[in-house]
Amino acid sequence: MDELQSTNLKPVRKQSGIRIGVLVAALAGVILVIGLCHHVPRYEGKSPRYWMDYDYRGPSPDLKFQEVWKGLGSNSVPFLTAALQREEQFKPGISYGSTWKALPAPWRAFLPWPSPPAEVVRCRAASALGHIGADAKAAIPILARTAKTDQSALVREEAAMALRQIGP
Repeated sequence: MDELQSTNLKPVRKQSGIRIGVLVAALAGVILVIGLCHHVPRYEGKSPRYWMDYDYRGPSPDLKFQEVWKGLGSNSVPFLTAALQREEQFKPGISYGSTWKALPAPWRAFLPWPSPPAEVVRCRAASALGHIGADAKAAIPILARTAKTDQSALVREEAAMALRQIGP
């Protein structure tokens, strides 16, 4: 009888070992994902993408903008330099933004806020780099190119101002 019980337990032990192995692998994966997520800079728990698309209305929106990007600091410079190179993705006409604005307010509450136009994103990125200041020195070459070649005079002006704020 003892021999019969020991042979019946071997498959159970093997299954338990496999289950434990799968559980350990899943736990390691979760830890890895959490670790990778912490490399994205955050301000008030939100990513730079959130703050780039944020609707800066309300009391003192300029101060909120400055506070956000100073808070994100130099870790957001790679994101901002990529945003400086953003081009229009859609032609004027029907877009998500225009459709979103035409919806009733209760429906809009369930949908994500539309991204601002590329020109606004580039302008915000240049301004944010200026607010970060000396910690954004890595962005000087792209800001200089933007100040010379961007199609928008407003973006060129903002890039030139950011260069002055970053310093020599």
